[in-house]
Amino acid sequence: SETNSMNKYVGDWRVVKPVWNVDLCIDCQNCWLYCPDTSIISRDKEMVGIDYDHCKGCGICVQVCPTNPKSLLMFSETVKNEDALTQWPSKDKNLPENENEKGE
Repeated sequence: SETNSMNKYVGDWRVVKPVWNVDLCIDCQNCWLYCPDTSIISRDKEMVGIDYDHCKGCGICVQVCPTNPKSLLMFSETVKNEDALTQWPSKDKNLPENENEKGE
């Protein structure tokens, strides 16, 4: 398709958005690899942010994030990122201990 989020701005109609918690990120690059809209900004194999102008809010980045708690979570578009970070959940006790360790 000639129309995709790389050449069209989509940020105005998004209802939910991913918020990134840099303190939990292990730079596995899963979010960057699976994002269908190339909205994950990565430099030298390290995530540096999210391109909200092109992100559609699909949540795939959250689904593929392996950390516990996840380093990406979906929040309402109206929630400021700084406020979202204060609402981050603690570790999910149902996941294995090594689930949030960096796999090298």
